Amino acid sequence: MNWIKTLRHGFTAVLVAVAGAGVAIAPLEAEAKRLGGGRPAGMQQIGRAHV
Repeated sequence: MNWIKTLRHGFTAVLVAVAGAGVAIAPLEAEAKRLGGGRPAGMQQIGRAHV
């Protein structure tokens, strides 16, 4: 039954690591979308040239 505790601790550690990575990456992704609008820079230049 000791292996169940080990498995539970390992699973918990993986979940915490994944959640931490998601929280760390989310602000960077939001900032990139704010600055670039989620589009390549070339598309922005083409859009402005035709306006």
